[in-house]
Parts: sequence; structure tokens; C-alpha cells
Amino acid sequence: AAGVLLVLLALGLTAALATYEPTDHSFNTAAAPDGMVRNMLGPPGAFASDLLLQSVGLAAWLPVLAMLAWGFRAMASARPLERGWLRVLLLLCGLLLAAIGLAGLPLPSLWHTPQAQGLGGAVGAALLDGLTVPAAKLGAGDVGWLMALLSGPLGLEGAYAAAQFLAALSVLFGMY
Repeated sequence: AAGVLLVLLALGLTAALATYEPTDHSFNTAAAPDGMVRNMLGPPGAFASDLLLQSVGLAAWLPVLAMLAWGFRAMASARPLERGWLRVLLLLCGLLLAAIGLAGLPLPSLWHTPQAQGLGGAVGAALLDGLTVPAAKLGAGDVGWLMALLSGPLGLEGAYAAAQFLAALSVLFGMY
């Protein structure tokens, strides 16, 4: 039952993130010009996707991967997941590190959020600045690219979760 719930939560979050519309009513947008909310999950989806994408940018997809991996693993093994608190803690750390890594990348022209926070969101940008500004004051120069290079792989807890997801799928469908 827990595995099914995790997969359903991941699918809901996927729907909310995939149908994000910057003009939907949310924390910093009063209302869409025509009053319609275009997010597939309505106002709750609009608020959730706006909050996630503006705070951690594209790293918002990591919880989706993790919940899918954990859900399919729980369904395949019929056992509860061990050390759930540790999994969540590592996912949060991975989320922050991935946001830092993404914040160091250039902003593509198609990326549009009302505040144009960047690929790592406001949190990623703030944490990256918190790491690079002191380094620059110490004479280390522009180390933003280095921080992005180091933080990105460390934040790949989501990549590990994706690998677990694929492995669980293969077990579930008898391919392994």
C-alpha cells in the first residue's frame, strides 16, 4: 500500500510540474489574465509547482524520481522501505546540492518563471552565491563553475533513485 501511495504521489507531482504555467494563480501571481488555472491539478498543483520550481528549479524533479524508485521498490519487494528518515534526509541534501549545481549553469532563453531565478531556483542561487562570494573575496576568483561541477554529482541522489526505479521496474515486470 505504501508503494502504491508513493507512486501516486510521484505521478501527481509529475502532473503538477509538467503542466506548470507561470501565469497561474500562485504565491506571487495574483491571477491568470483570463482567470483560468491551467495546471492539471488546479490551484494546488499551481501553488506546488510554482513553489518548487522557483525555490529549487529543475532539481524539483528529484523527489519525483525518488518517490517512483521507492514506490516501485516497495511494491516489488512487498517489504517496507528501510531507514525512511535517512532516505528523506539524503534526498533533501541531494535536492540542495543539485540546486546549487544547476544554479551555476547558464539560463536558457526558454526558461521562464516570473522571477527568472535560474535553473537552480532561488535557493540554488543563494547557496551558490554563499559559496562563491567568500571564495572570491579570498582571491579564489570565479569559482561558480567549480561549485556547479562539484555540487551537481553530489546532488545525483536523484540519479541513484532513477537507477533504483529502473531496477524495480525490471523486477516488477519480470525482466530481471
